[in-house]
Amino acid sequence: MSYKRAAAAATAAVALLASPAPARPETRPVLSTGAGEFQPARGPEHLAWERNTARRPGHFDVYVRARKGHKVRVNPRGTMAANGGIDGRRLVYQQWRRRDSDIRFYDLVKRRRRFPPRGVNTRHWEYWPSVSGRWLLFGRRKPGGARRVVLFDLDTGRTRTLARTRSREAFAAPGQVNGRWAVWWKCTPASGCNVFRYDIRHRRRLVVPNPGRLHRAASVAAEGTVYFVRSGHRCGAPVRLMRYFPGARPRPLVDLPKGTTASDTYVFSGRRGPSRILYERERCGRRASSDIWSLANPRFHGLGVTKKAAGGGTVTTRPAGIVCGSDCLHAYRAGKVVTLAATPEANSNFTGWGGACSGSALTCTVSMRRARRVVAFFDPASSFTLSVVKKGGGKGRVTSRPAGIDCGRDCWHAYRAGTEVRLTAAARPGSAFAGWQGACSGAGTCRVTVDRVRSVTARFLLETAASAPLPCCLGGPGAGPRAG
Repeated sequence: MSYKRAAAAATAAVALLASPAPARPETRPVLSTGAGEFQPARGPEHLAWERNTARRPGHFDVYVRARKGHKVRVNPRGTMAANGGIDGRRLVYQQWRRRDSDIRFYDLVKRRRRFPPRGVNTRHWEYWPSVSGRWLLFGRRKPGGARRVVLFDLDTGRTRTLARTRSREAFAAPGQVNGRWAVWWKCTPASGCNVFRYDIRHRRRLVVPNPGRLHRAASVAAEGTVYFVRSGHRCGAPVRLMRYFPGARPRPLVDLPKGTTASDTYVFSGRRGPSRILYERERCGRRASSDIWSLANPRFHGLGVTKKAAGGGTVTTRPAGIVCGSDCLHAYRAGKVVTLAATPEANSNFTGWGGACSGSALTCTVSMRRARRVVAFFDPASSFTLSVVKKGGGKGRVTSRPAGIDCGRDCWHAYRAGTEVRLTAAARPGSAFAGWQGACSGAGTCRVTVDRVRSVTARFLLETAASAPLPCCLGGPGAGPRAG
């Protein structure tokens, strides 16, 4: 089955529902000629693509071009080919003749073809490969129409089957492998078409949230951001290029013009700068009418929070994104500074951070220069934290008996459960102590039993403000404005 016919069979699985708000417009094509260019792949120095012509629309070749150079055909004469992916100086692609299809490697510098290790190519039909480091991702179709998405370890020769179908009515297609991530898409009459992301290191799979539309043509960035096409069951229905990272909803990036479609995406993640997303745009009803388009998108890194120990609590972030609790993973733009705050439950204590944070303060700050993992430890309360917050324009000091708090400097302390703590406030010259709030009230010595997590506020005012008369209507329900 040719690439175009396979894509057409897959896109016929489900219909498109109503589209959400429009995305931003496209930029401009990076490859546009009188021929059809599609299935792009990009590396640090090379661009590769699949090509057909209006004269021979059913014949497909793979071409590659360096930044400064002419295009070179990769597959030999008498064969056809489908493009795959680039990893450094290595291109992987599919090459077939009649009913025999195999995976090939191509050295972009020496311009030499070679076979992959034993176990990749079989007597079945291998198709649409992608490569990253030791990992090779490809599809395999068996007689009768059954398909598999296969992840092959080039170092050990071991394989993992990531997805499979068992009938001609279903379809499974590999997307891209990039670092520790692999993506694919699968269509069945029962579930429609969905995109999946796989964590190679932890062997975890997730499905991209789908409101019942056709998701296909998946690719993935090095940090795990998934890009895919959302479209309808026929060419000409609304088509969108989408972005997804766990912890956020899929976001539209590009609305394709009416009467066009896209069947491929590919992400190039260089060491610096934004990710570059390449995709095909094809005019409906026109043979050999595809062009390669490109879109720069900011890099995102995942911030994950794990709660450990037997106690309970919540970790939140600023800017918003994580409430862990329930939502413990979010993607932030690369370089963003994120503040995490730990809030223990009433019968627990927060005892410290691990991972990208350290120490026992209730907040920590991380810079999202790369993916981050933070651990928050909440322990059962054989002891509880008493914290003091100073407010107002004045200055002063709060000390405790038993010792532990000297705020100024140390404004929180963990006491054994049930301990009665006395807090004493002393204003500095030029200031006056104006009273307690929170677990204490009044202006004398604060006595608080630490039977759960407690917080006390001490208000210090400048002497001029402390001696001024208070407004009449402070706190009195129904009071009117002060006279005079």
